Amino acid sequence: CGLDRLRPADSLAAAMITTSAVPEIARENIIELILKLLSGQSDAVVVEGESGAGKSTLLQQFAKDPSRRCVGVFISAGSRWAYNAEQVAYDVTSQILALLGKPPLPEDFVHDETLYRRHLNELARRCRHANEIVYFVVDGLDEIPESDSPARQAIIDLLPFGSDPFRFVLS
Repeated sequence: CGLDRLRPADSLAAAMITTSAVPEIARENIIELILKLLSGQSDAVVVEGESGAGKSTLLQQFAKDPSRRCVGVFISAGSRWAYNAEQVAYDVTSQILALLGKPPLPEDFVHDETLYRRHLNELARRCRHANEIVYFVVDGLDEIPESDSPARQAIIDLLPFGSDPFRFVLS
């Protein structure tokens, strides 16, 4: 059982991305640069810029491309719920399960670290077997207030850094 059982990126990650009536500026050249960096020695790329520069739009364009398998987390500092570690863990786990073609989590699911790692390992095994990459796209870590730095760290701790075949695009 290889990636033929995995769902494409247009599943949950793309569905979680909000759309706007305002036309977007395509950033294909920047996306290609990110992909080039991630195909070399780098496991992660951090996109930096001033507020309003287009970081979120870039990461949304990256995540919603159906040719890539992505797990997307788009954080807004406007509400603590948007960066609540339990909610982010639920969203990430839901997207991993969707990529694996497994049933969704129940609404009352409580994050279980062991189960989460088991799903990550299964995804990694399948992707290595099929020579595929999964991109974890996390936008808005820099927007979490310093007073809530434990929440930021809890989100970072969810990410399987250093595990092949996972790559990371962060802002």
